[in-house]
Amino acid sequence: MTCIKAGRAVRNLSFAFFVILLLTMVVGCQTSGSKVDSRAVTEGYKAPILPGGPQAGSFITRDMTITYEYEVKEGKLHVSGTSDLKYKNVTKLSMTLYYLDDNGTVIDYYRFFARPRQIKFGKVMDNTFQREFDIPAEAKAFSIGYMGQTRQNASGGGWVFQYSPF
Repeated sequence: MTCIKAGRAVRNLSFAFFVILLLTMVVGCQTSGSKVDSRAVTEGYKAPILPGGPQAGSFITRDMTITYEYEVKEGKLHVSGTSDLKYKNVTKLSMTLYYLDDNGTVIDYYRFFARPRQIKFGKVMDNTFQREFDIPAEAKAFSIGYMGQTRQNASGGGWVFQYSPF
């Protein structure tokens, strides 16, 4: 084997090792992160899942008041409501419905989004929601969390706000 071929083989082996290392890191990043399963929700931020309905309630946080109404039909939670936001110019709002067991521990969750809607002079956040979720067999209650962002101002800064019930 000549030195040129040996050098090329070393470079190819180094490149293959780098690709494997990079793929391992990417896969690891996708499976790690904040895990909410098995986290307990704070008392006062749990809504019991009662049969039939409609049932109504609200969650009051530092950023908004979420007023909801839900009904249980055919193993599904039909939930609707409004979010009265403290902030103006909200461009993104992601809400999460957490299902809880008897102990208030998260057993499943669903994310859903509010989108800005067009009005005559720009866009505003639609503060209503209406969704339907499958109910896990062990679910006894639910809670709601969120993450949002306001539009950037002249100095370039926007405000990120969030709430987690645990």
